[in-house]
Amino acid sequence: MTKLAAIGLTLCVLACGKDKSGDAERVPQTPPAVALGGVQACPPLSVTLDGAPIAGLGHGKGVTLMNAGYTTHMVQLYNHDKTTCEDTLALRHTQEEGEINVRAWHGAAPGVGIDAFTQVEGKITLDRTPEKVGDDLDICVREPISFTPNAGTYSGKKVAIVGKFSGVFCGVNKT
Repeated sequence: MTKLAAIGLTLCVLACGKDKSGDAERVPQTPPAVALGGVQACPPLSVTLDGAPIAGLGHGKGVTLMNAGYTTHMVQLYNHDKTTCEDTLALRHTQEEGEINVRAWHGAAPGVGIDAFTQVEGKITLDRTPEKVGDDLDICVREPISFTPNAGTYSGKKVAIVGKFSGVFCGVNKT
């Protein structure tokens, strides 16, 4: 797969339409599912494939997607540092050979994904919203989400995702 089809799938969760209200590049504030003060700490990131950990997912990019009145915050983690904020914000990404991309999003239909497969479910909270581009965006998958993709690189393999997704905030995409 040469494009991150998962971005398109994530956008399918949102209504199709254009938001033409204002050009400000401020970060929309979406209330977290659980208040930030006093909540249990987010568990460390753990992504497993058939029970074996996937290591090296330390390169995160965050984006806020706005579409037809819906706001979704998403962090994508990569096993390399070649993905730019420009590509992340424009929702274009060319899959590198050997690339692993795992993502979590918080909004109207929170979920996680790997490769071209997404799973919309789970207890997912927005733990840190950035004030400006370059700040961290943190999303927490509070309880393990397990699924078996039926297509793509990980077809037929059990994927389990839990923990903190943190990425450099690249900006707001109003599609």
